[in-house]
Amino acid sequence: MLRSVCAIVVLLALSGCDRDKSSRAVDAVFPRAAAPAPARMMAGKEAAPEGPKLSYSHDLSIETKADTVKQRFEQVRDACLNQTIPGCVLLRADIAEQGFDRGRHPEATLSVRLPHEGVAPFEQAVLKLLPGEQASDVAVVSRSTSAEDLTAAILDGDRRLAQLSDYRDRLSQLSKRADAKVDDLIRVENELSTTQSQIEELTAEQHRLSERVATELETVRITGQVTVGKDSEIAEVWHSAAELLDRNIASALGFLIGALPWIATFFVVSFLLPIARVLIRVLWRAGRRRS
Repeated sequence: MLRSVCAIVVLLALSGCDRDKSSRAVDAVFPRAAAPAPARMMAGKEAAPEGPKLSYSHDLSIETKADTVKQRFEQVRDACLNQTIPGCVLLRADIAEQGFDRGRHPEATLSVRLPHEGVAPFEQAVLKLLPGEQASDVAVVSRSTSAEDLTAAILDGDRRLAQLSDYRDRLSQLSKRADAKVDDLIRVENELSTTQSQIEELTAEQHRLSERVATELETVRITGQVTVGKDSEIAEVWHSAAELLDRNIASALGFLIGALPWIATFFVVSFLLPIARVLIRVLWRAGRRRS
């Protein structure tokens, strides 16, 4: 009875400290209960695939005729939503008009998450010629690929998850003690609830990391060719006239405020100089009369 109560008190006193320290404290009291943890960690290590865990991202920018941007955008979007491209998950799809008047042109953006084998079919669907199009009507403006190494984050998450799971199991053993006090059991249950919440949050994070490794992110930008007219620049300046006026007024006001002390000094000197001359003449004449 006394040994059980002491074990609970020791465990709960160390619950606010690092989980490794808490685990070592429990191991000292329950050496048999600590054995399954290394076994689970070793099993997870053997089952884990070798090599770095990389998350790939791709950016593809293409330029087409302005009147085909919407059709191409809808075709690729629907192919992803209808699973014509297997495993495609649409994350973002928007289209908007850019520029002013004759300089206006459509621009579309699509972001998708794909399995590794789905990247090539998706890009082929994006670059596929529409009816009436020629190869020269579609131009790849830029293409880039980047990778983020998530190996350390995943391994660290697995290690922490194994420690928390082992800690939760030993807390469960303590909560089943029939000879423990009610107050001690309540504290154990609170610690068990906190540990379970941490396990669930860490499991969700590990799932997100695994999904990033198992799939690839692709962002496609489709831009319509700009038809520049003779008055396009004038129209653009006209539409931005308010902004230009506001900017110029602000610049002029800033200059005026900066020059205000010098302007005040100039007026003061201009006003006092004639008065000083008159005073000098009066004093000089008065001096001559006395002499």
